[in-house]
Amino acid sequence: MKTILNVLLVSLLFSMNTFSQNADFGNMSYKEAIALSEKQMVLTQQIAKARMLQIAEMPEAVYKKELENTIKLFDKNFRKLQFNSKELSLNVKTALGEQSLSWFRYKKLLSQPKMDANLLLKKSKSLLEISEKVLVVIKNDAERKKQLTYFRKKDKVKAKANSFIENQKMRLQQMCLYYAASKVVGKKDEDGIISKTYLELYDELIGATSGLEGSELNTSEVYNTLADIKQSIDNLYKKRKNFIGAKVPLEKVISTTENLESLLSEVTEHYSLL
Repeated sequence: MKTILNVLLVSLLFSMNTFSQNADFGNMSYKEAIALSEKQMVLTQQIAKARMLQIAEMPEAVYKKELENTIKLFDKNFRKLQFNSKELSLNVKTALGEQSLSWFRYKKLLSQPKMDANLLLKKSKSLLEISEKVLVVIKNDAERKKQLTYFRKKDKVKAKANSFIENQKMRLQQMCLYYAASKVVGKKDEDGIISKTYLELYDELIGATSGLEGSELNTSEVYNTLADIKQSIDNLYKKRKNFIGAKVPLEKVISTTENLESLLSEVTEHYSLL
C-alpha cells in the first residue's frame, strides 16, 4: 500500500512540476523561451552568411532562398517571444525591444541590392550581441523565479548538451560567414580582423566533439555521429595551411560547415529520444 501511495505522490509532484512550468513565460515555459532564444543566435549568423554568400557571387537562387527562409523564421520566433513576454519583467521586455529595433535596421540593410561586406559583419555582430543579451536576461528571470528546475537529472544534462550544440551551430555559421567575407574583402582586410576571427573559430572547432564526448547521455549511435563530426573536422584541418591563407575553396568550407551542423542536429535527435 505504501508503495502505491509513494508512486502516486511522485506522479502528483511530477504533474505539479510540469504544470507549473508549462506556462510561466506567457503561453510558453521558460525552458522553451531559452531554447528559442538560442536558436535566434544561430539565425543571426546564418542570415548574415547567406547574404555574404550572395555578395561572394555564390549560386544566387540557393542563398536567396536560404536568406528568405531564415529571415521569416527569425521574424516568427521573435514575434512568439515578444507576444509571450507581455506580463514579464521590464528587463525582458526592454531587451526584446532593443532586439526589435536592431532587427528592423538589420532587415532594412539586408534588402539593399548592394552591400558592403564590412558593414554586414558589423551589423550582424551587433544583432548577435543583442540576441545574446535577450538570452541572458530570460535565463536570469527564470533563475530568479526558480523556473529552471528539472524533475530528472537526465533532463538537466540534456538541456545543457542541447544548449552547447546550439552554440556550436552558431559558431559554424559564423566561421563560414567570416571565411566568405575574407574572400570578398581580400587584401582590403588591412587590420586582419576578418581573417583573425575565422581562424579563431576554426581552431575552436575541435570543441564540437570534446564538449560532448563525456556526456552520460551518449549511446553507441551518438558516439558514431561524434566520430563522423571528428572526421569532418580532421579533413578540414588537413588543409590548415591553405585555410590560413583563405585558399581553400569557399564551396569546401560551406559543405563542411553544413555537414557538421547536420551531424550536430543528429546528436540532438538522439538525445531527444532518451
